[in-house]
Amino acid sequence: MSLEKRKNRIGRVVSNKMTKTVIVAVQRQRNHYLYKKARRMTSKFYAHDGQSECSIGDLVRIEECRPLSALKRWRVTGVLERRETVEVTPPEVDQSTLDFQSDEAPQVVETDEMNENTDAGVDAVPISPGDNGAPVAEQDGEIQGSSGSVEVAGEEVDGQLESSNANGDSSEDGKSVSDEETSTEQSRQ
Repeated sequence: MSLEKRKNRIGRVVSNKMTKTVIVAVQRQRNHYLYKKARRMTSKFYAHDGQSECSIGDLVRIEECRPLSALKRWRVTGVLERRETVEVTPPEVDQSTLDFQSDEAPQVVETDEMNENTDAGVDAVPISPGDNGAPVAEQDGEIQGSSGSVEVAGEEVDGQLESSNANGDSSEDGKSVSDEETSTEQSRQ
């Protein structure tokens, strides 16, 4: 490829974490093909930096070259503008400050009273397995769980739940709406 036909781009260095390689972001402005609104497009190029002279934020000129690796097809030809980076150092801390902070820190001391309260102060609820193997808790002699009868917004009739609608009327055939849904689901299966 001759020197006249090589493409040149100007962009900012985005990353220099690789050895002798930088990633350069080149921005260009294009109009939308239908709406004709100007929009910015950013392309990233992997460029060869032989002397590792580029740092993040530098404005560089890159030039197209032969493939140098799987992704590198560009070479840095010059640094146009250097970005100044400010080095931040942590403040120096005196030993007296560290000693003062450690004196104020609360210390946790575990006593025997804490252990006694946790062992004897909790009411234990015995758990026994239900009909389907699910655990059921017993409280005050009554068994609560999946095998017990449950009343939810209706009246209990011989272990079956009779629901009522907003007017207080029960369904016509004595089955609740949920019973009808479950019977239709069972017939489908």
